[in-house]
Amino acid sequence: MSERVKAHIIVLADNPYGEGHKMLTALSPEFGKISISAKGARSAKSPFLAACQQFCYSEAELSVGKNGIYTLCEADLIHSFYGLREHLDTLFLTSELAKKTLMMAREEDPDPELLRLILNSLYYIASGKRDLALVRAVFDIRLLSDQGFFEFPAEVRSQGTADALMHVTGKDLKELFAFRVNDAIREELINIAASEMRNFDHNVI
Repeated sequence: MSERVKAHIIVLADNPYGEGHKMLTALSPEFGKISISAKGARSAKSPFLAACQQFCYSEAELSVGKNGIYTLCEADLIHSFYGLREHLDTLFLTSELAKKTLMMAREEDPDPELLRLILNSLYYIASGKRDLALVRAVFDIRLLSDQGFFEFPAEVRSQGTADALMHVTGKDLKELFAFRVNDAIREELINIAASEMRNFDHNVI
């Protein structure tokens, strides 16, 4: 019998395969980025139907496969984030955040802070606070900072921007979005995040 393990997982990508099955790419604080085979998950009668959608966060029991692919045995849904898929603007943003998270995540290399970052961002977006451009900027800055790729600008326009950057890069993730900025600081944070992400993409490529 294959070894079974328990893990918290968030589905960041789900793809159909075979006759009614899904292949999930998920992030887990216990095992990092993993691939999970969810047999029958596309069936309307599947007990896994709800837990195997993108952004769904669950407590799962997995069977460990010899080829590095886990098999989903049980899944208790914690949060579906269903509302994020109902609006194009939030769907577009959250899909973008999921892709960036997958880009940074490493196969079977636990990174609990990365999981907390994507989860806290999804919870914040789902709360109905709609400044999505600022959410993207804050997420990008914190993601790059946590992974060691963010460089503080040599100059910023105001002390307020400097304070905001210190908050975004240093505060506990549960307080990540607990700050307010005026329009000028907001625009500067968005520009800094975009510039840093371009630099990262250029260096990676």
